Amino acid sequence: MTTRKGLYIMSKFKFGKKSLSKLKGVNNKLVILATHALATTTVDFSVTDGKRSLERQRKLVADGKSRTLKSNHLIGRAIDVFPVGGTWNKDDPKWFCLVEVFKHSAETLGFEIEFGYDWGWDFPHIELKKGE
Repeated sequence: MTTRKGLYIMSKFKFGKKSLSKLKGVNNKLVILATHALATTTVDFSVTDGKRSLERQRKLVADGKSRTLKSNHLIGRAIDVFPVGGTWNKDDPKWFCLVEVFKHSAETLGFEIEFGYDWGWDFPHIELKKGE
């Protein structure tokens, strides 16, 4: 059983050490969101990135993996996720599942998010909308 801010959930999936370490320093709403999504998904996923240093963000921009030095990752308001066994193909059914489960979890919890998948190029990215 997972508990977070009074939220009790039964889950067949569990965050591994890497995912848990990526959630450190991230806004608590995103931690709650990811926990809820993991508990309600049929597709296992990992948290692949969370709060970043400016140095790491600069490298990601230089490598073409990010487009901005003003990423919400820098202030812990964004995470990246990836479906276990998934591909980088936007049409991979595992992505559809993750998008839906995160959007449903956000709606259930009353959080407003933006999903990079909807932008068409940054599938793994999930961030809290301004004011959240």
